[in-house]
Amino acid sequence: MKIELDREADALYIRLGRGKVAYSEEIKPGVVVDYSRTGKPLGVEVLGASRLLAKGVSIPDQILAEIYAEKAV
Repeated sequence: MKIELDREADALYIRLGRGKVAYSEEIKPGVVVDYSRTGKPLGVEVLGASRLLAKGVSIPDQILAEIYAEKAV
């Protein structure tokens, strides 16, 4: 996992794996997940990251739990 922060855009990108992004899905406002052709999560973009970090939200844990919960449904 690799985490990148773009302070200017106030966005956080969590790279979960390698591969070509086939499609993206906004799973909640400001949270976009990139998926491979086979449906494997490749990355997560969180917009407004500074707001979440200021609240003490553990972004990787919270986001990853939601991604994998959505795919299990």
